[in-house]
Amino acid sequence: MIRTLAALLIAAVSAVAVAQAPANPPVRIRGTVEKIEGTNLTVKTNSGQSVTIKLADNYTVIGIAKAGLADVASGKFIGTTTLGERDGALVALEVHIFPRPCAVPAKGTTTGT
Repeated sequence: MIRTLAALLIAAVSAVAVAQAPANPPVRIRGTVEKIEGTNLTVKTNSGQSVTIKLADNYTVIGIAKAGLADVASGKFIGTTTLGERDGALVALEVHIFPRPCAVPAKGTTTGT
């Protein structure tokens, strides 16, 4: 009886999880925005393929601009994308400079102002 009840409970939870899964799982696309027309976004991917993406009605766009080493200065908030080397060292692949509204300092740290 307990095994049957447990099996039914597991089946019910699994059915709920499947029912909540999105119809189209998110896909990451990295490239250059070619154009936006209404809710259609056209991106040229890093492989050179042009892809049109249907956006939600309430979409938000965040962009990236090229910056130089001189743009990293005191009072700026940064993040890095790193790759671990075999010897354990971390090598920065990208440095991200965040605009002030996005930067929230960790508790106990200064704001850099």
